[in-house]
Amino acid sequence: MKPNNCSLETMVLQSNNIGPVGGAAILAAATSCPSLHLIDLSAKSGVNRNHIGSRCGAALQALVTNSTSLRELKLGGNGLGPLICSPLHDALKANHSLRLLDLSGNGIGDDGCGALSAALENGSLETLLLSRNSIGNTGATCLAGALSGHMLLQSLHLDENAISAKGAAALSSALRTNTQMTNLSLAGCPLGQDGGVAFARCLQDNNALQSLSFKKCRLGDRGSDALFAAVAENKSLTSLDMSTCNVSDECSVRLGAMLNSQSCRIRILNLTSNRLGDVAMQACFCNA
Repeated sequence: MKPNNCSLETMVLQSNNIGPVGGAAILAAATSCPSLHLIDLSAKSGVNRNHIGSRCGAALQALVTNSTSLRELKLGGNGLGPLICSPLHDALKANHSLRLLDLSGNGIGDDGCGALSAALENGSLETLLLSRNSIGNTGATCLAGALSGHMLLQSLHLDENAISAKGAAALSSALRTNTQMTNLSLAGCPLGQDGGVAFARCLQDNNALQSLSFKKCRLGDRGSDALFAAVAENKSLTSLDMSTCNVSDECSVRLGAMLNSQSCRIRILNLTSNRLGDVAMQACFCNA
C-alpha cells in the first residue's frame, strides 16, 4: 500500500493462516495508510487461524506509535505472548488515536498485563479485551493500579482468566473511586464468594458502572446475597449477569428486595442456570 494511493478505512483478515512474515508485512504497510481506522487480524477458531506471533513486535510498535488514524486493532488469538507487551507499552504511551485493543487469547500472563497496565494511565484506550490470557491476581492488581489513576478506559474484558478473590478485591477497591469505567466483564474467573462481597462493597460507592458480568464466577449465596443488596441501592448499574453462579433460594429475600427497590436501575438481569427454584420465585414475584 502506497501512502498516496491508499484509501482503505477497514481491513478485516480474520482466519487467513497468516503467520509472522505476512503479519509483519501487513502491519508495516498499514503504518503508511493514513485513512485506516480498523485492522482485524483475529484468529477465529477453526481452520486457517492466524498466528502472527511475537516476531511482529517491531512492526506492531511502529504502527501503534506512528498511526494517527487507527481506532481499533484486533489481534485476538495470535500467540503473541508476554514479550509483545513491552513494545506495545512504549507504543501505547505515544499513541493518542487508538480506542479499542483486542489481545484476547494471547497468553500474555501477569508479566504482559503488568507492562500494558503501566501504559494505560493517561492513554487514549476506551476498550481493552484481555480475556483468556492466563492473567492472575498479580496482573489484576497491576490493572487496579491503572484504574486508580486518570484514564479514559471505559470497558474492560477479563473473562476466563485466573483472577480470584484477591484480584477481585484489588479491582473492586480501585473502582470505588473510578468515574470512567462503565463495563466490566469477569465471566469465568474464580472470584468465589469473597470476590462477590468485594464487588458489593465497590457498588456502595461507585456510580459509573453500568454493566457487570460475573457469569460462572462461583459467587455462591454469600457473594450473591451481598451483590443483590448493593445493586438494590446502586443508581448506575443497568445490566447484571450472574448466570451459573450457584445462587440458591437462600438469596430470595435480597433478590426480591433488589427487584422491588425504587433505587435499583437494573434493566437486564441474567440468572440462568442457578438453583433459585419455586420458593425464590414466589418471594420475588408474588406481589408483582
